[in-house]
Amino acid sequence: MLLLFPLLLIGLCLAFQTSRRDLPWAVLVSGLAYLGVMAGSALLDSNLGNLLGTIVAVVIANVWARKTGRPTSIVLIPAVVMLVSGTIGFRGLASMAEGQMMMGVQQFFQMFIVAMTILVGIVIGYTIIRPVHSL
Repeated sequence: MLLLFPLLLIGLCLAFQTSRRDLPWAVLVSGLAYLGVMAGSALLDSNLGNLLGTIVAVVIANVWARKTGRPTSIVLIPAVVMLVSGTIGFRGLASMAEGQMMMGVQQFFQMFIVAMTILVGIVIGYTIIRPVHSL
């Protein structure tokens, strides 16, 4: 896992066509967001981890945008995509298809909780450090 994680971060940045000069910063923001997830998860649960990781990503991306004069989204989008666990929804569909309706509903509910924690984290992060309008 530890060896593949940097490849995931670099792959996400390449998928979003991050330029070479921004690639290290996008990987750094994504890595720090992941550390925020791990810290929050260790404190309470995975939902707090998603919230803390998103706040960390937004704050660092806004600081980076202020220093460079470039859009926040360059480094923020790969970090947020890394935080989204799309497999929860897929597992919910698979559970429902197998007839395990209760399990499927629980996984769909967890998917919406993850989405809400990311949304709340973005709002809190933008409240801590206001974005610079660079476009």
